[in-house]
Amino acid sequence: MTVGGREFYVYRYEGELNDIPNAVVIISYPREAFGDPKALRAFISTNAGISTQEILDTYTERWPVEIFFRQSKNKLALDKYQIRSRQGIERYWLIMSLVHYMCCMHSGKYNTFEEG
Repeated sequence: MTVGGREFYVYRYEGELNDIPNAVVIISYPREAFGDPKALRAFISTNAGISTQEILDTYTERWPVEIFFRQSKNKLALDKYQIRSRQGIERYWLIMSLVHYMCCMHSGKYNTFEEG
C-alpha cells in the first residue's frame, strides 16, 4: 500500500478488542525497513467503516501533531503546568507553541526540535 509516496506492508484486523466491539487495528511496516522492530507501527480506530487507506492517510496528516505533543511534554514540560483559568491555559499553550516554533526555526530554516 502506498501512503504519502512511501510503500508499506499492511495488515488489518477487524473485531473485538478489549471492550471495543468492532475495532480496527492496522499494523504497518515501511517496505524499506521491513523486519526492523523500530519501524513497526500499529494504529487503532473505532470506525470500521473507513478503509485502511483512509486511516493511514489520516494518521499521516496527524503525525506531526503527535510529535509536537511528545516533544512539548518531554522537552518543555507541557504536561506539568498548574494553571486553572481558561485564559491562563490559552496563554500557556500559545507560549509553548511559540517556543517550539522558535526551537525549530532558529536559523531561518526548519530543523528538528532536537537540532533547535
